[in-house]
Amino acid sequence: YTAGELPVSYRSEVLRREPVEVGGDRLASFVVRTTGDTGGAHPGTRTDTFWWSPRFALPLRWSIDMDIRGTVSLDTISELQLESVTPVT
Repeated sequence: YTAGELPVSYRSEVLRREPVEVGGDRLASFVVRTTGDTGGAHPGTRTDTFWWSPRFALPLRWSIDMDIRGTVSLDTISELQLESVTPVT
């Protein structure tokens, strides 16, 4: 697809099943890796790996590694971990 004038392509693959500990519980998840390439004025790559819970329909853990260059540079490495599946009221 294109985002404005930037060409973007994504590839995703399910790597494996792996439990993730959240709030003291081991929850079933699928590990999915998505790699995106951006061209044009902002060439770069973004790789997301996330542990998807079919039961809760949300990521339990998420890793992002992004390197964008061109007229603007952006390097990001993020690690996100869900602390609880219980809603806060």
